Amino acid sequence: MEKFKIKDGMLVSYHGDDEVLVIPEGVTSIHLGAFLECHKFTKVIFPSTIKDLDAEAFDYCKDIREIEVSPENKQYYVFQNCLIEPRTKKLVFGAKRSIIPKDGSVLRIGCHAFGGTSCCTIFIPKCIEYVGQEAFFLNENCYINLEEDEVPSSWDEDWCPSGDTEDSIWWEAGDPDILIHFGCKDD
Repeated sequence: MEKFKIKDGMLVSYHGDDEVLVIPEGVTSIHLGAFLECHKFTKVIFPSTIKDLDAEAFDYCKDIREIEVSPENKQYYVFQNCLIEPRTKKLVFGAKRSIIPKDGSVLRIGCHAFGGTSCCTIFIPKCIEYVGQEAFFLNENCYINLEEDEVPSSWDEDWCPSGDTEDSIWWEAGDPDILIHFGCKDD
């Protein structure tokens, strides 16, 4: 069995055990759940040809620590371990060691951007105008610190999973010296 199932440039599924996942050149998109629950790889390298990444392509991939993209890629670049689409200033994919840029290069965090990545601590700077649906879905024991005093009304109402999940995500807003602590699940 081949480890990559690719149809018309779309990577549909993966059946391998690579520690470093090198997505083949020629792949232009990655399908929903293509890497669902793949726990072997710690690094993902995207090719120059990738143009579209489904928001849920890497859900439950808990061990990804490093993200790279070919320097020839015109759609995305990696900064501070975040896969960023510069045209929309959207962070489309993050990993355990991602740091959301504070320089205005990212204004949006996409749906499921950190879905199931087991990021432990993440800081969301004031420049972030929008956080997509379930951006931090499936993250166990995740701590999120917001630079804003409260969640902006422009963010998706489901940016942080509700109490009907098994997640343990905690977030705080405001000045670190007088932070207000909120829980994303029933305490």
